Amino acid sequence: MYLAHVGLGLPISRVATGFGRHRSTVVHACRRIEESREAVNWDLRVGTLEDEVRRATAGEAVRHDA
Repeated sequence: MYLAHVGLGLPISRVATGFGRHRSTVVHACRRIEESREAVNWDLRVGTLEDEVRRATAGEAVRHDA
């Protein structure tokens, strides 16, 4: 959910719908990941995943309205 929201830039409501969750669950999950990023190794791993998501979707239009 974090990668969908941060990596792809999808709105919280879209991520919630896509994962079949309430939007507050997505917000909570994203906060947990952000808080965990204070650990250097975790931050590097998450940063690498964000880069991979962005590279994989480069050139593709991500629809925010669907």
